[in-house]
Amino acid sequence: ERDGEPVVEVLAPPSVRIGVDRLVTDDPAELDSWFRRQSLHSFKIDIEPPIRLAVASLRDGRHAIAIVMHHLATDGASAPVLYRDLSDAYAARKSGRRFDREDPPLGYYDWAMWQRDRAASGSMEAAVERVRARLASAPDTLELPVDFQRPDAGSFDGAMLRVAIPIDLSAALRRCARETGSTLFMVPAAGLGAFLGRLCGQEDLVIGAPVSGRDR
Repeated sequence: ERDGEPVVEVLAPPSVRIGVDRLVTDDPAELDSWFRRQSLHSFKIDIEPPIRLAVASLRDGRHAIAIVMHHLATDGASAPVLYRDLSDAYAARKSGRRFDREDPPLGYYDWAMWQRDRAASGSMEAAVERVRARLASAPDTLELPVDFQRPDAGSFDGAMLRVAIPIDLSAALRRCARETGSTLFMVPAAGLGAFLGRLCGQEDLVIGAPVSGRDR
């Protein structure tokens, strides 16, 4: 910050030394515990880079690497670029080749300038107004039949649930999407809406879906 305002300061690449933790075990739980300990690192963004690497040397000669990144450093669009570069660099080093990294055709500054141009054109305001009108009468909550009283304030705690869909059900979902001119995302979302609507007795409900906005 300068005079209370955020500024961009581009630093020279620092010299980084990465320590190696030696895990003399073959227990997968021990390795999982090591990864969890690395992920608990809390960044002091005013004095350290927003990315941290740790390496573990396993008893069988293999190595594990943990990359812990602050959201300031990466997002859903830029993280895969890092993973790809790391994999390509490892493959090149393993085969004795030099790793020549290619810069992506678009950088974050390109996207930021594109967003700024869109905001200046007024097209985003019209889109926001359409969404605001659509959600004007949306209910604040779903009146689900729950076992406990709803708390006065939401905690925003969440979890991730992974579900394996049988191949025949997957094929049926894709067929339904083709027949209705929908996307594969829209079909399960509609099913979820119908299911929740029957549970709570509401015809109007809101389902949120995370998006990145990095669509170019």
